[in-house]
This record gives sequence, structure tokens and C-alpha cells, in this order.
Amino acid sequence: MGRKLTDGLTLKPNGTYELIRRIDGKRKSFSSKTPREVWEKYNAYLRASDAERDEIKRGKMFSDVAKEWWANKESEIAYGSRRTYKSAMKRAVDALGQCRITSITPEQCNSFIQGLNFARKTVSNQLSVLNMIFRYSIVRGYAKSNPCQYVEIPSHLAHSTRHLLTPEQLQAVKLSAGTPDSLLAQLILYTGTRCGEALALQWKDVDFENNRIGITKAVVHHGNCPEIEKTKTQAGIRVVPLLTPLRALLLPLVGNPDDYIIGGKKPLSKSALNRYWERYIKQLNVGQIDRHQIRHEYATMLYEAGVDVLTAKTIMGHTDIATTQRIYTHIRECRIDDARKKLEEMSDRWQTYKNKYVQSNF
Repeated sequence: MGRKLTDGLTLKPNGTYELIRRIDGKRKSFSSKTPREVWEKYNAYLRASDAERDEIKRGKMFSDVAKEWWANKESEIAYGSRRTYKSAMKRAVDALGQCRITSITPEQCNSFIQGLNFARKTVSNQLSVLNMIFRYSIVRGYAKSNPCQYVEIPSHLAHSTRHLLTPEQLQAVKLSAGTPDSLLAQLILYTGTRCGEALALQWKDVDFENNRIGITKAVVHHGNCPEIEKTKTQAGIRVVPLLTPLRALLLPLVGNPDDYIIGGKKPLSKSALNRYWERYIKQLNVGQIDRHQIRHEYATMLYEAGVDVLTAKTIMGHTDIATTQRIYTHIRECRIDDARKKLEEMSDRWQTYKNKYVQSNF
């Protein structure tokens, strides 16, 4: 236990001195070989605590809070999203870093967001990160309110929408089935998986008996190295139907249950994936095709088959039904544009025929 001394110190059996004090409601212990060193440690702690409390009272610098938030948040963010979050954090620090967290106003936050010249999704991500930093500061006691709580994304920003494949490109992808390097495109086309999800598919994920495929994981690349992680979101864990064209392609190729459908014993590295895809696109010879465009074609099949939005959301693995609705709206608008063009072509043909008829009869 130790022997109590008159100055509040305790001489412990091992010969060290200890001082116990309750500071800000917490029990704190200071110990050393001599009473003088114990008191020096105690006074140094009080000075540091006073400085910290003063810093909180005056308001921490936004840059310090943002970096502290990032240090706590980074490990929770999926690897593929970290660059987006980190870029948004750096932009916020560039704009507000020299301000104290307690002095930042809604006007400053609004001016920052309104002044961004990026696509709508990028600005939306920026505002989300800004909100997270301020919420973190409130929880930690650095601020009492969130000045960007009511800031809105500028209404004039364009949505960054991917174009559908042209009929020629879609036909080329479908006809390429069974050719070298075409399997990844077929997996995405007939399952609607993201590229990383398709790369993570193993033969044990394919249920040929019930014509289903389980999506539970995804490949992310740490530099060039492939790593298996959970799907992008919880909604990404899902079951999709095994369609007949894909079933016919897969059955002759079935390997060991733990082998990856693309890559074999291990998933493709980043460089191997790039080479694989470049060879495939060169074989098609119909211009550049983004893998996500092919995923979009699966959504088009769902739309044209009359699959309702809620079911499509589940099959596509979207977290937010608004994402599915936006894709369906885009497809519908493209179909309307196609119909308009066909009607105008028919109208032009009729007008040409009419003119020829008039000229030949009068």
C-alpha cells in the first residue's frame, strides 16, 4: 500500500513516491524516485491542462481538428473511398484551415461550397466531409454548433452521368462472349456487379442448381496488390440471378471452389487488370468502353424487363433508392430521345416522298 507522508505523497514499498489528485473529475497519478520530481510532473501536467483548456476555450484551429478527424476516421473508410475523402478534407483545410473552429460562420461555409467548380457528386461529397468534421468537433467539445448544417449544394451543378453503350458497342460486347479476355465483361453485363465485385467472385459463389450468384465481397487494389474486402456498402451483399447466357459460358470453365472466376488462384493485380481490359477493348474495336457502362446496361435490362425500382435497387446493390431512380430516369430519357430521332427520320422520309409525289404529278 505504501506509507502516507504529510505533504500528500505516498512512499511506496519499491521506494518511489506517488501523488494522487483528482483533476477535471478524473483520478490522476504522478510518481517518481524523488518528491521534487513528483511535484515537477504534477505542475507540468497542470500547465499543460490549462493550456489545453485555454485552447479549447479560444477554439482549436480548423486545420488541427480536420487532421484529428482524419486520423480517427481513415481506418473506417473503405480503401477505394479514402482518396475521395482525403481530397475533400484537404480542400476544406485550404479554405478554412487558418480559422478557429468556433469562429467559422455559415456564410463562410456557404461561400466555400458555392465556389466549388466540380460535378455535383464531388461537391456533395465535399459538403458531407465538412459536416462530418464539424460534427466531430461538437462531440469532442471543440465547438457547440455546425455552421454548415443548412448549407445546400448549388442547384446549377450538372450530374455526372455515364452514357449508355451505343447499340454497336453493346452488340460487340454480346458477340464477344467466349473470346479471349471477354469473361469479365460478360460477368458484369449479366450480373450487374461492380468491377471489384466481379473480380472477387469465386466458383463457390455460383449456385448452378438454383441459378443464383452470391455477391459478398470485392477486390480493391492497394497500389498494385489486390485485397479482398467487404462490398462497397452493406447493401452490396446480395444474391443475383444466374442468367442463361452467363450460365452457358461458366459451366465449361468451372474450377476449384476457392479459385477466382477471373484470375484463378488469386485475383488480378491492378496492372494485370489494366492489360486484360486493354486487350479486350482492342479486340472489340468499337471505341473506349468503361466497365461501369456495362454495369449500366444491366440496369437497362432490368428497366426494359419491367423490374420495379425497389427490386432493381436490391439487385444492383444500391444503398439509396434515389440512385436507382436516377439511373432509371436516365434510361427513360435516352429512350425518349431515341424515339424522337426515329420519329423525325420517319417524318423526313414522308416529307421527301410527299415532295417527290407533288413534283411528279404537277
